[in-house]
Amino acid sequence: MKKINVLRFAAAVIILIACSPALAQVKVTFTMSSSFYGGNAKLPPGTYTLRQMQDEPNLFTLENSTATHFRNA
Repeated sequence: MKKINVLRFAAAVIILIACSPALAQVKVTFTMSSSFYGGNAKLPPGTYTLRQMQDEPNLFTLENSTATHFRNA
């Protein structure tokens, strides 16, 4: 059940980002209480920031608050 909630949350974030192309940079911060997959990497629970890259609007980075886990998507 947790995976379904994580997938729903991820879909909502993607839809939010896709619907706001007029913004120069998108930044979303969220906290996960369980591990989840970012790309093909399993990430531990924690606070994460999803950012849209300024130079490449179709590229996003996902980074935890301690900067120990980092993914490009």
